[in-house]
Amino acid sequence: MTSLIVRRPLLRSASLGTAAAATALLAACGGGGDGGGAGPTAPPPAAYITWNGSGNGDVVVDRSNDRFRVRAGDGVVESLTGSAMNGLRVRNAVLESNNVPIGSVTLVPSTGGGQIAGFRCNNGALADIVFGANNTYTVDCAAPGPAPAPAPAPPPAPPAPPPSSGYINWNGSANGSVVLDRDNERFQVRTGGQVETASGTALNGLVVSGSTVVYGGSSVGSVALVAGSGGGNVAAFRCSNGSLLDIRIASGQYTIDCGSPPSAPPPPPAPGYVTWSGSANGEFIVDNSGDLFRVRSDNGEVIDQSNARLLNTRVVGSTLSINGSAVASVTFVRSTTGQRIVGFVCGNGRYLEIYDVSATQFRYTCDGTRIPAPA
Repeated sequence: MTSLIVRRPLLRSASLGTAAAATALLAACGGGGDGGGAGPTAPPPAAYITWNGSGNGDVVVDRSNDRFRVRAGDGVVESLTGSAMNGLRVRNAVLESNNVPIGSVTLVPSTGGGQIAGFRCNNGALADIVFGANNTYTVDCAAPGPAPAPAPAPPPAPPAPPPSSGYINWNGSANGSVVLDRDNERFQVRTGGQVETASGTALNGLVVSGSTVVYGGSSVGSVALVAGSGGGNVAAFRCSNGSLLDIRIASGQYTIDCGSPPSAPPPPPAPGYVTWSGSANGEFIVDNSGDLFRVRSDNGEVIDQSNARLLNTRVVGSTLSINGSAVASVTFVRSTTGQRIVGFVCGNGRYLEIYDVSATQFRYTCDGTRIPAPA
């Protein structure tokens, strides 16, 4: 399998913390205005997620038409009086109770027409949230969901009905409702999220919420489209580290294995530099100001002491060319301490001066202030 396309959920929330706009259901909205007058400034109100397509703005209702809001900063669900429900929050439009996905925020028909945002359980029922003392709560998913709103005239094409088997069909997959693991073993996901073997045995604790694979209450990966061996794409369990998930079943038990992530290609080897035999400076060449330079052994390009490239330079043998013209030579000279080193020396016998080096250009002159002492 050489490629994958992650199946995106139909509804996604705004990014918590930044309240950035989402592309499907959620969009964090904000506003501001100029203050005026004397007196202390009131603290700004908490920011809440606004739900695209909802006639209720940032309000989310439950089955009993109780009204709630979701804080944009951390996804915590609050009553309209600002009381937070400890452990109940929304991330990426997924409703979680103590970090366990139990439903999502979806658009539901309003009694006054149009659509509003509501809490829907994984089994399709609208959630009934009862707020208790000390910021406690209960969530009831037992009641069936509301009947769909009548389509306006002219009616749009009706959505495809769920498969009679009760399994999710994966859009774009040549295998329909089948999801493969790393060993090409076949599984299916109930519309309520439960993962089952091909023979219908439930793998308790392994569920899919939207396209997210959850094991023991923690996200471990997603259902993604990957290249099938027979051509086209097929649905597969992919781990968060990029590896395909392996589900192993033995003696009525199962384990999951994410293996190792795909290995990254090795970095390109660092370039080597020409060493000037007999020079006390080894690889380095000096100019008129005593700045140091090196020459790459693979292509002859000159590199300055900060590792910046001197574009369009080449040293062939001992001749330095710039923009195709010979400018100086690499010549043995005597250092100020009497050591034998190499420097860039122009045809007029003076050191070459290289200056104003940047990522895109540099300047040079043969009118240097120093005449090298012969080695």
